[in-house]
Amino acid sequence: MRAHKPYNLLKVFSNSSYNFTKLKQEIIRLKAQEQELALQVGNEKRS
Repeated sequence: MRAHKPYNLLKVFSNSSYNFTKLKQEIIRLKAQEQELALQVGNEKRS
């Protein structure tokens, strides 16, 4: 039982860091979308 613990922790850790990377990419993508929308709204207000 004890021998499996580090491996399981490693698995959980690599999983969570993978998910964290995906999450960061998603946040970056959403921020970019938000900026695009803000630009579009700004352009509409000016015209």
